[in-house]
Amino acid sequence: MPRLSLAKLERHLYSAADRLRQEGLDAATYKDYIFGMLFLKRRSDVFDAEHEKIVGRKVEQGMALHQAEAAYGENPDFYDGFFVPQHARRAYLQEKLNDASEPYGGVLDKALGELREANDQLEHVLDKEFFLEVQSSKRIVSDDACKDLVRHFSRYRLRNEDFQFSDLLGAAYEFLINMFAESAGKKGGDFYTPRDVIRTMVRILKPAACMSVYDPTCGSGGMLIISREFVEQSGGDPTDLRLCGQVNDTSAWSICKLNMLLHGIATCCRRYYTANHDDHLTQIAGSAASGD
Repeated sequence: MPRLSLAKLERHLYSAADRLRQEGLDAATYKDYIFGMLFLKRRSDVFDAEHEKIVGRKVEQGMALHQAEAAYGENPDFYDGFFVPQHARRAYLQEKLNDASEPYGGVLDKALGELREANDQLEHVLDKEFFLEVQSSKRIVSDDACKDLVRHFSRYRLRNEDFQFSDLLGAAYEFLINMFAESAGKKGGDFYTPRDVIRTMVRILKPAACMSVYDPTCGSGGMLIISREFVEQSGGDPTDLRLCGQVNDTSAWSICKLNMLLHGIATCCRRYYTANHDDHLTQIAGSAASGD
Protein backbone atom coordinates (compact mmCIF):
# COMPACT_ATOMS: atom_id res chain seq x y z
CA MET A 1 0.00 0.00 0.00
CA PRO A 2 1.45 3.43 -0.98
CA ARG A 3 2.31 5.62 1.97
CA LEU A 4 0.14 8.64 2.63
CA SER A 5 1.56 11.92 1.33
CA LEU A 6 1.01 15.32 2.88
CA ALA A 7 -0.81 16.57 -0.22
CA LYS A 8 -3.24 13.63 -0.15
CA LEU A 9 -3.90 14.01 3.58
CA GLU A 10 -4.47 17.75 3.18
CA ARG A 11 -7.06 17.11 0.45
CA HIS A 12 -8.67 14.49 2.68
CA LEU A 13 -8.99 16.93 5.59
CA TYR A 14 -10.25 19.72 3.34
CA SER A 15 -13.01 17.41 2.10
CA ALA A 16 -14.04 16.70 5.69
CA ALA A 17 -14.38 20.45 6.27
CA ASP A 18 -16.46 20.69 3.08
CA ARG A 19 -18.97 18.22 4.55
CA LEU A 20 -19.51 20.44 7.59
CA ARG A 21 -19.75 23.55 5.44
CA GLN A 22 -22.76 21.83 3.85
CA GLU A 23 -24.34 22.00 7.32
CA GLY A 24 -24.06 25.79 7.16
CA LEU A 25 -21.22 25.98 9.68
CA ASP A 26 -18.41 28.50 9.53
CA ALA A 27 -14.77 27.75 10.28
CA ALA A 28 -14.98 29.04 13.85
CA THR A 29 -17.60 26.37 14.59
CA TYR A 30 -16.64 23.34 12.50
CA LYS A 31 -12.90 23.44 13.26
CA ASP A 32 -13.46 21.87 16.69
CA TYR A 33 -15.36 18.94 15.18
CA ILE A 34 -12.69 18.32 12.54
CA PHE A 35 -9.89 18.50 15.12
CA GLY A 36 -11.77 16.08 17.38
CA MET A 37 -12.46 13.55 14.63
CA LEU A 38 -8.87 13.64 13.36
CA PHE A 39 -7.47 13.06 16.84
CA LEU A 40 -9.99 10.30 17.59
CA LYS A 41 -9.11 8.44 14.37
CA ARG A 42 -5.37 8.83 14.95
CA ARG A 43 -5.54 7.55 18.51
CA SER A 44 -7.70 4.58 17.51
CA ASP A 45 -5.35 3.54 14.69
CA VAL A 46 -2.23 3.81 16.86
CA PHE A 47 -3.98 1.90 19.65
CA ASP A 48 -5.00 -0.90 17.25
CA ALA A 49 -1.35 -1.35 16.23
CA GLU A 50 -0.17 -1.52 19.84
CA HIS A 51 -3.08 -3.81 20.78
CA GLU A 52 -2.12 -6.25 18.00
CA LYS A 53 1.48 -6.39 19.24
CA ILE A 54 0.55 -6.88 22.91
CA VAL A 55 -2.02 -9.61 22.28
CA GLY A 56 0.01 -11.26 19.50
CA ARG A 57 3.07 -11.52 21.73
CA LYS A 58 1.09 -13.35 24.42
CA VAL A 59 -0.52 -15.71 21.89
CA GLU A 60 2.94 -16.56 20.55
CA GLN A 61 3.93 -17.46 24.10
CA GLY A 62 1.10 -20.01 24.24
CA MET A 63 -1.74 -18.03 25.82
CA ALA A 64 -5.26 -18.47 24.42
CA LEU A 65 -6.49 -15.50 22.37
CA HIS A 66 -9.47 -14.71 24.62
CA GLN A 67 -7.25 -14.82 27.70
CA ALA A 68 -4.65 -12.55 26.11
CA GLU A 69 -7.39 -10.09 25.13
CA ALA A 70 -8.92 -9.99 28.61
CA ALA A 71 -5.72 -9.93 30.67
CA TYR A 72 -3.51 -7.77 28.45
CA GLY A 73 -5.39 -6.28 25.49
CA GLU A 74 -7.89 -4.45 27.69
CA ASN A 75 -5.47 -3.46 30.45
CA PRO A 76 -4.29 0.19 30.18
CA ASP A 77 -1.15 -0.63 32.20
CA PHE A 78 0.37 -2.48 29.23
CA TYR A 79 0.15 0.46 26.82
CA ASP A 80 2.93 3.00 26.35
CA GLY A 81 0.69 5.49 24.55
CA PHE A 82 -2.93 6.51 24.95
CA PHE A 83 -5.41 3.86 26.01
CA VAL A 84 -8.49 3.89 23.78
CA PRO A 85 -11.67 2.46 25.37
CA GLN A 86 -13.79 0.14 23.25
CA HIS A 87 -16.46 2.77 22.55
CA ALA A 88 -13.83 5.09 21.06
CA ARG A 89 -12.29 2.57 18.66
CA ARG A 90 -12.71 2.70 14.91
CA ALA A 91 -14.29 -0.76 14.67
CA TYR A 92 -17.00 0.11 17.21
CA LEU A 93 -17.80 3.45 15.54
CA GLN A 94 -18.17 1.74 12.17
CA GLU A 95 -20.32 -1.00 13.69
CA LYS A 96 -22.72 1.64 15.10
CA LEU A 97 -23.21 3.34 11.72
CA ASN A 98 -26.26 1.15 10.97
CA ASP A 99 -27.60 1.10 14.52
CA ALA A 100 -30.69 3.30 14.87
CA SER A 101 -31.16 2.66 18.59
CA GLU A 102 -29.46 5.95 19.54
CA PRO A 103 -28.44 9.17 17.75
CA TYR A 104 -25.04 8.77 16.14
CA GLY A 105 -23.96 12.13 17.52
CA GLY A 106 -24.33 10.58 20.97
CA VAL A 107 -22.06 7.70 19.93
CA LEU A 108 -19.33 10.21 19.00
CA ASP A 109 -19.82 12.23 22.18
CA LYS A 110 -19.46 9.03 24.21
CA ALA A 111 -16.31 8.09 22.27
CA LEU A 112 -14.63 11.45 22.90
CA GLY A 113 -15.73 11.49 26.54
CA GLU A 114 -14.41 8.01 27.30
CA LEU A 115 -11.13 8.74 25.50
CA ARG A 116 -10.70 11.88 27.60
CA GLU A 117 -11.53 10.12 30.86
CA ALA A 118 -9.11 7.28 30.16
CA ASN A 119 -6.12 9.58 29.57
CA ASP A 120 -5.02 12.31 31.97
CA GLN A 121 -3.25 14.21 29.17
CA LEU A 122 -6.63 14.90 27.56
CA GLU A 123 -8.26 16.56 30.56
CA HIS A 124 -10.47 19.39 29.21
CA VAL A 125 -8.96 19.03 25.73
CA LEU A 126 -11.96 17.48 23.96
CA ASP A 127 -14.61 19.38 25.92
CA LYS A 128 -15.78 21.48 22.96
CA GLU A 129 -16.86 18.66 20.64
CA PHE A 130 -20.54 18.11 21.35
CA PHE A 131 -22.09 16.36 18.37
CA LEU A 132 -25.53 16.38 20.00
CA GLU A 133 -25.46 20.10 20.71
CA VAL A 134 -28.64 21.94 19.72
CA GLN A 135 -28.97 25.56 18.65
CA SER A 136 -32.34 27.20 17.96
CA SER A 137 -34.11 23.82 18.34
CA LYS A 138 -31.87 22.27 15.66
CA ARG A 139 -28.81 20.05 15.87
CA ILE A 140 -25.66 21.97 14.92
CA VAL A 141 -24.29 18.84 13.22
CA SER A 142 -26.86 16.39 11.86
CA ASP A 143 -26.61 12.64 12.38
CA ASP A 144 -26.09 12.20 8.63
CA ALA A 145 -23.11 14.55 8.79
CA CYS A 146 -21.72 12.72 11.84
CA LYS A 147 -21.89 9.39 9.99
CA ASP A 148 -20.38 10.90 6.85
CA LEU A 149 -17.44 12.20 8.89
CA VAL A 150 -16.75 8.75 10.33
CA ARG A 151 -16.96 7.13 6.89
CA HIS A 152 -14.70 9.84 5.48
CA PHE A 153 -12.03 9.51 8.16
CA SER A 154 -12.11 5.71 7.74
CA ARG A 155 -10.69 5.96 4.21
CA TYR A 156 -7.08 6.22 5.36
CA ARG A 157 -5.30 4.48 8.19
CA LEU A 158 -3.25 6.86 10.35
CA ARG A 159 -0.49 4.69 11.79
CA ASN A 160 3.13 5.85 11.74
CA GLU A 161 4.07 3.30 9.10
CA ASP A 162 1.40 4.70 6.77
CA PHE A 163 3.10 8.12 6.46
CA GLN A 164 5.72 9.27 3.96
CA PHE A 165 7.56 11.05 6.80
CA SER A 166 7.32 10.80 10.57
CA ASP A 167 5.72 14.18 11.33
CA LEU A 168 3.19 14.07 8.50
CA LEU A 169 0.21 14.21 10.83
CA GLY A 170 1.63 17.21 12.68
CA ALA A 171 2.21 18.98 9.36
CA ALA A 172 -1.36 18.20 8.27
CA TYR A 173 -2.69 19.61 11.55
CA GLU A 174 -0.72 22.80 10.90
CA PHE A 175 -2.39 22.93 7.46
CA LEU A 176 -5.80 22.71 9.14
CA ILE A 177 -4.95 25.46 11.63
CA ASN A 178 -3.79 27.72 8.81
CA MET A 179 -6.90 26.96 6.73
CA PHE A 180 -9.25 27.68 9.62
CA ALA A 181 -7.37 30.86 10.55
CA GLU A 182 -7.72 32.17 7.00
CA SER A 183 -11.44 31.30 6.97
CA ALA A 184 -11.97 32.96 10.35
CA GLY A 185 -10.41 36.21 9.07
CA LYS A 186 -9.45 38.65 11.80
CA LYS A 187 -10.41 36.19 14.56
CA GLY A 188 -7.85 33.71 13.21
CA GLY A 189 -5.12 35.87 14.70
CA ASP A 190 -6.25 34.71 18.14
CA PHE A 191 -4.71 31.27 17.58
CA TYR A 192 -2.46 31.47 14.51
CA THR A 193 0.69 33.40 13.57
CA PRO A 194 2.17 32.84 10.08
CA ARG A 195 4.87 30.21 10.38
CA ASP A 196 7.44 32.23 8.40
CA VAL A 197 7.21 34.93 11.07
CA ILE A 198 7.70 32.36 13.84
CA ARG A 199 10.66 30.72 12.10
CA THR A 200 12.36 34.11 11.81
CA MET A 201 11.82 34.75 15.53
CA VAL A 202 13.16 31.30 16.44
CA ARG A 203 16.29 31.78 14.32
CA ILE A 204 16.93 35.04 16.17
CA LEU A 205 16.41 33.42 19.58
CA LYS A 206 18.48 30.32 18.73
CA PRO A 207 17.06 27.98 21.40
CA ALA A 208 19.27 25.08 22.47
CA ALA A 209 18.99 21.92 24.56
CA CYS A 210 18.75 22.50 28.33
CA MET A 211 16.95 25.80 27.76
CA SER A 212 13.35 26.82 28.46
CA VAL A 213 11.18 28.46 25.81
CA TYR A 214 8.21 30.50 27.02
CA ASP A 215 5.49 32.03 24.84
CA PRO A 216 3.06 34.23 26.85
CA THR A 217 0.56 34.27 23.96
CA CYS A 218 1.16 30.83 22.49
CA GLY A 219 -2.06 30.46 20.46
CA SER A 220 -1.86 27.11 18.67
CA GLY A 221 1.68 26.46 19.94
CA GLY A 222 3.61 27.19 16.76
CA MET A 223 6.45 29.00 18.54
CA LEU A 224 6.96 26.07 20.91
CA ILE A 225 6.87 23.41 18.20
CA ILE A 226 9.19 25.27 15.82
CA SER A 227 11.63 25.92 18.69
CA ARG A 228 11.76 22.19 19.28
CA GLU A 229 12.30 21.54 15.57
CA PHE A 230 15.13 24.11 15.54
CA VAL A 231 16.93 22.33 18.38
CA GLU A 232 16.57 18.97 16.65
CA GLN A 233 17.77 20.31 13.28
CA SER A 234 20.74 21.94 15.02
CA GLY A 235 21.85 18.56 16.34
CA GLY A 236 20.61 19.06 19.91
CA ASP A 237 18.38 16.80 21.97
CA PRO A 238 14.80 18.10 21.48
CA THR A 239 13.58 16.17 24.53
CA ASP A 240 15.95 18.22 26.74
CA LEU A 241 13.99 21.39 26.14
CA ARG A 242 11.30 22.82 28.40
CA LEU A 243 8.40 24.32 26.46
CA CYS A 244 5.97 26.60 28.27
CA GLY A 245 3.07 28.58 26.89
CA GLN A 246 0.10 30.58 28.09
CA VAL A 247 -3.13 31.52 26.34
CA ASN A 248 -6.35 33.13 27.55
CA ASP A 249 -8.81 31.31 25.30
CA THR A 250 -10.18 27.82 25.87
CA SER A 251 -10.52 26.94 22.17
CA ALA A 252 -6.95 28.08 21.40
CA TRP A 253 -5.70 26.10 24.41
CA SER A 254 -7.31 22.91 23.08
CA ILE A 255 -5.89 23.54 19.61
CA CYS A 256 -2.43 24.04 21.13
CA LYS A 257 -2.63 20.87 23.19
CA LEU A 258 -3.75 18.73 20.24
CA ASN A 259 -1.14 20.37 18.01
CA MET A 260 1.65 19.36 20.37
CA LEU A 261 0.31 15.83 20.83
CA LEU A 262 -0.02 15.28 17.07
CA HIS A 263 3.59 16.44 16.68
CA GLY A 264 4.57 13.70 19.10
CA ILE A 265 5.30 16.03 22.03
CA ALA A 266 4.29 14.80 25.47
CA THR A 267 2.54 17.55 27.40
CA CYS A 268 1.67 18.43 30.96
CA CYS A 269 -0.82 21.22 30.34
CA ARG A 270 -2.99 22.67 33.09
CA ARG A 271 -5.92 25.09 33.13
CA TYR A 272 -6.22 27.81 35.74
CA TYR A 273 -9.18 30.07 36.42
CA THR A 274 -8.72 33.81 36.30
CA ALA A 275 -9.50 35.97 39.32
CA ASN A 276 -13.04 36.48 38.03
CA HIS A 277 -13.65 32.72 37.65
CA ASP A 278 -15.56 33.36 34.43
CA ASP A 279 -15.43 31.41 31.19
CA HIS A 280 -12.12 32.94 30.19
CA LEU A 281 -9.28 30.84 31.49
CA THR A 282 -5.55 31.25 31.66
CA GLN A 283 -3.86 28.06 30.63
CA ILE A 284 -0.29 26.89 30.89
CA ALA A 285 1.06 24.41 28.35
CA GLY A 286 4.33 22.67 28.92
CA SER A 287 6.41 19.91 27.39
CA ALA A 288 9.68 18.32 28.33
CA ALA A 289 9.83 15.14 26.29
CA SER A 290 8.59 13.59 23.10
CA GLY A 291 5.86 10.99 23.04
CA ASP A 292 2.99 9.64 21.01
